[in-house]
Amino acid sequence: MLVRVDTSTWRAAGATFGKVSSKKQTIFGYKLHLLVTLGGVILDFELAPANVYDLTVEAELLAEQRERERLVERRRGLGRVA
Repeated sequence: MLVRVDTSTWRAAGATFGKVSSKKQTIFGYKLHLLVTLGGVILDFELAPANVYDLTVEAELLAEQRERERLVERRRGLGRVA
């Protein structure tokens, strides 16, 4: 059941209108992006306004994960910078 609410409260919290191209729908609110392993372990997440392009968020999540992996390698002595 959908409940009508005043969208001004949501807008104040950063909610926006955005497209879901796979479903050909317009939504209002946020989209949750998850970075997960093949085993289903969540590595990172980002809650973005609905109008933010999915690939932008995905690129940010992957870049942050690569940076974490580099830091781990440096701590283990595998990626020493000459």
